[in-house]
Amino acid sequence: MSKTLFNTTDTSLAASLHGCQYCYVQGYSTAKTPDGMAKCKDNFRQQLLKDLADIEKYDVPCTPAHLSNSTDPFGAIENQFQNSLFVLKKLLEYRHRFSTVTILTKNPAALLYSDYLNVLLALNRLQPSHPRYKYFQDNNLRPLWLEVSLAFWNDKSRELLETGAPSVASRLESVVQLQHAGVPIALRIDPLFPHDPLPMGKTMNDFELFDIQSYDDLQNLVSFCKQHKIRKIVYSPLKITNPRVGRLPLLMQQLRRVYEHLTGNHPLDFHGGSWRLPHDVAQVALFAPLLQLCEAARVTAKGCKENLITTP
Repeated sequence: MSKTLFNTTDTSLAASLHGCQYCYVQGYSTAKTPDGMAKCKDNFRQQLLKDLADIEKYDVPCTPAHLSNSTDPFGAIENQFQNSLFVLKKLLEYRHRFSTVTILTKNPAALLYSDYLNVLLALNRLQPSHPRYKYFQDNNLRPLWLEVSLAFWNDKSRELLETGAPSVASRLESVVQLQHAGVPIALRIDPLFPHDPLPMGKTMNDFELFDIQSYDDLQNLVSFCKQHKIRKIVYSPLKITNPRVGRLPLLMQQLRRVYEHLTGNHPLDFHGGSWRLPHDVAQVALFAPLLQLCEAARVTAKGCKENLITTP
């Protein structure tokens, strides 16, 4: 199944939006602007209109749309250009061409403004004439998902790893308000980090780190979802991305050492420009604790790739 991806911002600069040290985009980021901030794609609106016209012209079958998987569509740059709002309005105009519309952001507060909220609610309503209307009705599926990225329960970790991102409290409060307004929410606990206790009697402190994403933090995030009737959690493992420019930051070097400890000092998998835990190790060390918490809370949990490819 094809997926339509809309990125309003130059992806090569995406990491500068929130300053995320773990962002995989740093593995292919070489472009810089004078102030170090992201910039809009050249001729973005004209290119979008052309793409939408082509979708209509060639009668492309109804397909999911994602805004956006590589960079936050609601960073500070949106205040100036409002390209993401433009995309949402155009998706609504061409709603018959798109099934599920998925939005991924670390800044849900931006979507509480009426211009954004009204179009989200409209996107969440399929008309009977929509080609997937009956399928969505018969299977009780949501035609819109707002995925809010929140890997941490505490601002100590957030300030260390995502310096420019909104605070934990801000995101939690915005999620509650959007949920109450009728916007379907999924929480992205993304990425998942190793946590204490580590194998062989080690702790994160042995690698000059604190427990960045503790088991209690995960439990609090899952409990928050249960309390506020958030139906889905999406997760993925931490990738230690080898930057295209400069050296691997000290913090990521320390996390790589933790990964090496988890594998018993066997080589890590390296592909896509990143060091990764072998799947069987990640399953035990990273996935299992979260999945057990989600099962106990009766919250659906999906891996990032599975979530993407199974979106109807």
